[in-house]
Amino acid sequence: MYRRKQWKEQRCPPHGFVTVKSGARLGNLMWQYISVWGVARRADLEAYVSQCHFSELNNAFDLLTVPTLDEISHCMINASGFAKSLEEWNYNYQGIIVKSNAFLADIALTWVEDVRKQFTFRKDLVKKSQDILRTYVKNSTGMVFVGVHVRRTDYAGYLRRKYSINPANVSFYYSAMKYYEDKHKNVAFILTSDDNKWCIKEFSKKSNVFVVGKQFRNSPSLDLAVLAACNHSIFDYGTYGGWSAILAGGETIFYHIKAFIPPHMVTSGPLLVEVIESTWFCPLAARTFPVCCTIELSRQHYIFNRALDRIFSESHQDLKKSFPQRHIFRNFKNYTFEDFHRDLEFLSLDDTYYVNDSNNILELLVDRLARLFDKHAPWCRVTFGKKPAPWLTDNIKLLIKWRDKAKSKSALPKTGCSISVNEHLLDPQPLLLLQNGATIDIDAFPLPEDSKGTLIFTKGQKIDLACPRRTIVISGTNTGKDLLEAICDSGIKFVVQGKSVPFNAIKCTDDTYHIARYTGKKCANNKHREIEIGFEVNKRFIKHITSCFDDGLQNVLYAQSYLSSTIAGFQVGYPRPENFLTGSFFDVKPDNVDYLYTRKGQRRTINKILGLSSSNNSIIHPSNDYFLAKGHYVAKADFVYGSQHRLTFYYVNVAPQWQTFNGGNWNAMEGDCRALASNRNIDLTVYTGSYGITTLPDTSGKEQKLYLWVNSSGKKGIPVAAIFYRVVYEPKSKAGIVLIGVNNPYKEDVKDDIICKDVCDKVSWLTWKRHNLKLGYGYCCDVNDFRKTVNVLPPFEVKSLLV
Repeated sequence: MYRRKQWKEQRCPPHGFVTVKSGARLGNLMWQYISVWGVARRADLEAYVSQCHFSELNNAFDLLTVPTLDEISHCMINASGFAKSLEEWNYNYQGIIVKSNAFLADIALTWVEDVRKQFTFRKDLVKKSQDILRTYVKNSTGMVFVGVHVRRTDYAGYLRRKYSINPANVSFYYSAMKYYEDKHKNVAFILTSDDNKWCIKEFSKKSNVFVVGKQFRNSPSLDLAVLAACNHSIFDYGTYGGWSAILAGGETIFYHIKAFIPPHMVTSGPLLVEVIESTWFCPLAARTFPVCCTIELSRQHYIFNRALDRIFSESHQDLKKSFPQRHIFRNFKNYTFEDFHRDLEFLSLDDTYYVNDSNNILELLVDRLARLFDKHAPWCRVTFGKKPAPWLTDNIKLLIKWRDKAKSKSALPKTGCSISVNEHLLDPQPLLLLQNGATIDIDAFPLPEDSKGTLIFTKGQKIDLACPRRTIVISGTNTGKDLLEAICDSGIKFVVQGKSVPFNAIKCTDDTYHIARYTGKKCANNKHREIEIGFEVNKRFIKHITSCFDDGLQNVLYAQSYLSSTIAGFQVGYPRPENFLTGSFFDVKPDNVDYLYTRKGQRRTINKILGLSSSNNSIIHPSNDYFLAKGHYVAKADFVYGSQHRLTFYYVNVAPQWQTFNGGNWNAMEGDCRALASNRNIDLTVYTGSYGITTLPDTSGKEQKLYLWVNSSGKKGIPVAAIFYRVVYEPKSKAGIVLIGVNNPYKEDVKDDIICKDVCDKVSWLTWKRHNLKLGYGYCCDVNDFRKTVNVLPPFEVKSLLV
C-alpha cells in the first residue's frame, strides 16, 4: 500500500499539521518558518506556510522544503481545534498554529545544520555577496571576515519608549571589534545597517571597516547573504542580526540587552535573543565590561543563583558573611538536592556527579561552572564596573574569582601542549598525524581527550603536519613543503623548522587533497570491486572508508569505516564542500551523476519509469522533503577533523535515500551510534550499506523498480534501495547488531522489507521513532541472522548482541 501524492483532491494531512500566522520582515519570517518546520519535526506532523510567506523567503533561499497551504486548500479544516504551542498539543489528531512572534531557539538549534540547509541562499545572491567581499578586500588569503549588523532607526525608538534605555552605542562595536582584532592577525569588518549615515560617521577612522551599500541600500536578502558569508559575527539586537550569526557560524558577539532592562519588564517575544547554550554565541555587556565576554543563558543564570543562594544560606554561613548575597531567589522550600543534581545535568558539561555530602556541593558547583566559563570565555578578565548588570550577583563574581582555582579538565597541562580542534585549526587545515606509520585513520590521527575536542601532547612530543598536494603556510609564509615535523613546546605552541609558533598560525595553501581509488581487490564474495578513500602522505595511504562497488548497476553495496570512542570531540560546524565528487567510477552518459541527483533529474527518470508526465510532482516534490537525497553511508560527523569530513563527499559513499528517511530515523540512528561509542568509551567497526531495490506502482498499478539512471537502450543504474542497514561491531567483545531502515515514505505495508527477526526490544541505546513510516520504519537484527539474506560483508566473528 502506498500514500500517493498524485492529485491534491486525494490527500489531506491525516494527523493534523503545523502552520503560523505569518507577517513582518525577513528576520521574523525566517523565525516563523523555522518554528513551523521545527515544531512539525518534533511533533511528527506535516508543516505548511502561506503562499506569500513561502514566496517572500523563496526570493532569497533555494532549498525550502515546507510546502504552502495552497496544497491542502481543498481540505476541510477546523481552525478552532488547533493548539497554540507544542506544549498545548494533545499528541493526537490536532494541529498547531505557532505564534507569529515565536522564537523557538531550543528546537531550531537542535538541528542547526539542517536549518542552515533550509536557508541556502540562491546562487545569484551567493555570487553577489562574494563580489561585494572581493570589492572591499582584494586579497582575501588569510583574511578573517566579521559581519556586523547595526540596527538603529526603528528599534532605537522602540527601546527608548518601551524600556527607557538607549541603543548600543559606538563603544560596544569598538569593544567587540577589538576582541576579534586581538584574536586574529588580519580582520575585515563588513558592516550592514539601516542607518549607513551614522555608521560612516562613527567608523570612518577604522580602515578595516567597510560599510556595505554606502550610496544605495541593498535588499535585505543580499545584506543577509553578505553577513552569512563572513567567518564571525557582531550584532546588536533583532531577529535579522541573529539569523546572520546562525547562518555564518563561527563566534558571535551580541549586545547584552537584558542587562539593562529592569527584571519586572523582561518579556518573551522578538525583543530578546534567548539562545540555548551554543558554542558560537557569546554576548558582550559593553556598558559593564569594555572587553569582557559573559554568558547570556538566562535559565543557567537562574540555576546558578538559585543553587548558590541555597548553599550559602544553609551550608556555608562563613562564606555567606564573607560574600553578602542579594538573595534574588529566596523560595527554596521545595527545592531538593535531587532537583539540584538535575539542574547541574542541564548544564550539559562533561561529567554527571551525584554527591550526597552537602559540604562538597559548593566545590562541585564552582568546579562545573568554572569549566563552563572556561569553555565560553577563557579570555575574560575580571573588571567589575561601577554599575554592574542586574544578573551580575555576588555569586557570579565569586565564581569568576574562583575560576582559576577550580579543578578543570579544560585547563592546560602544567607541561606540554593543548589545542582544540574547534579553536586552533586554521582553515585550510593541515592533517595532524602521529609518527607511527599507521595506515588507518583511527590509529593515524591524534584524537580528542574530551567532548570539547581538546588534543593533549606531552612536551617534546613529535607529530607530522601534512598538506597532501598542497604546501604548508606558517604565519603567512609559504614553506614550500607538504610535510613538516612539529614538536610540542608549551600551550598551543609547537616548534616547526626551528621556530616556536602558535598552532593557529599554521595552515595549508588549499584544502588537503584526498583520493578515492580502486584497490585491486575484490569484495562481496569476489564479485565486485573494492574502493578506498583517504589521504596519501609521502607514499603512506591513510585509509578512511572502504566501499564495495557494483560496476554493473553502478551501485555501492556497502562502506566500511571506524567510529572512535572520542567522536564526541569532533570538529563542529566545518563547512560542507560545494560539490560531491564523482571520480572515474560512474558511466551514466549522456548524463552526469550530479544532474541525476537533482530533483529535476530524479523526476525525469522516475516519472518515465512510472509512466507519469515529466512535470508530475506527485513522487518527487519541488519543495518539501519528498525527494531523493544523497544518503551518506559514512557520515561526515563520524570523523573528528574537518579535513576528514570533506572526504565523505564522494558519490561512492552515498546512495539515493528519501529525504524524509535521511533527515528522520537514519539521522537519529547515526547520532545514536556516535553516542554509543562515546558513552561506553568503545571503538566501533561499522559497515553501512543498502539492499534490494524499492518499487512504486506505475499508472497501470504494476510495481516498478526505481533507478536514477535509465539510458535510451533501457540500461539502468544507481538503484533506489529498498532498505539501508548499518552493522555496528565492537571487535574486543565481538558484540554486534544490525540497524535497518525502510527507504520508502510512500509505503504503508513494510512486511516484505523485514528480512530478519526484529530484536530492537533488547536494545537500550536507540532513540529513533522506528515505527514512523514517513521517517523510515526501523528494526534491528542479529548479525548472523542478517547474513542469511545479505551475504556480501567480509567475515568477522559475532558472539553476542550489542545491546
